[in-house]
Amino acid sequence: MAEKIMIRGVRFDSVNMDEAVEIAAGFINFDENQPRMASPQDAAQQHQPRMASPQDAAQQHQPRKASPLDVAQQHQPRKASPLDVAQQHQPRKASPFVVHTPNSEIVQLCVEQPEYYPLINSADLIIPDGIGVVLASKILRTPLVKGKVAGCDLGLRVAEYCAETDVSVYFLGGKPGVAELAGQKLAERFPGFRLAGYRDGYFNKSAGEENDAVIEAINASGAKVLYVCLGVPAQEKWIYENKARLTNVKLCLALGGSLDVYAGTVKRAPKVFIKLGLEWFWRLLLQPTRIGRMMKLPKFLIGVIVNGNKSGEA
Repeated sequence: MAEKIMIRGVRFDSVNMDEAVEIAAGFINFDENQPRMASPQDAAQQHQPRMASPQDAAQQHQPRKASPLDVAQQHQPRKASPLDVAQQHQPRKASPFVVHTPNSEIVQLCVEQPEYYPLINSADLIIPDGIGVVLASKILRTPLVKGKVAGCDLGLRVAEYCAETDVSVYFLGGKPGVAELAGQKLAERFPGFRLAGYRDGYFNKSAGEENDAVIEAINASGAKVLYVCLGVPAQEKWIYENKARLTNVKLCLALGGSLDVYAGTVKRAPKVFIKLGLEWFWRLLLQPTRIGRMMKLPKFLIGVIVNGNKSGEA
């Protein structure tokens, strides 16, 4: 079960990349119509059947027929997400699981505009996609010890998993032509990758005919995984407002400008910049006009130092 770390009102899951991929795979494979015979953590890790409680298995390796949670709940069929069961044991609606990837800019947005907290925190998995968030966790003495998990890289790993398991994907976002090109590039990189459909991000995202048509196209494609790359906070808002209408999608990933990277229209920072936590500086070098957005990072860290872990205080 992932440890929860609260950073200025945003709840982060302390996971590494491999764990995030395993949880995403569990979301994709989750079947809410079947009785649960596995522990929540196993469900998030490929839904392998469990035959013993964790303690018994560790001590005696004896076969078992139910998880401790199933026993405690009298073997009743469950309709909860793997991560929700592990965290809160709350029942879940028949809508996709959601992964958000906030960085310090997004957390600062929530601090300054608290109405965005419910959108961000509504996700089933929230990973720290930014060195600023990791640094803030250390300042607050609640460190995200497993470090940054880049949303762009997670998207690649999920695409690889989908290619290996014949799961179709839909891309939503980017400029015209970018999503299609990204699909072509990923198909070359991961044999078996199937792009069931795509749509650029230039449409009216408010309730209405145009937005309805986008949702209908996603549903008609049969895709089980949806990459929503509309930028912050438009993508989180769109997922929050429309996820209940996505009839076939099992997993929504909010991944910002990742499609541009996959398509090759935007260059990713060199590995040395990524390793040193300076990917933001690389982006600034390529796009000096981002300076206004980049100022959110020092403002965020100053807010952490001055206000601690209080939410809603810039």
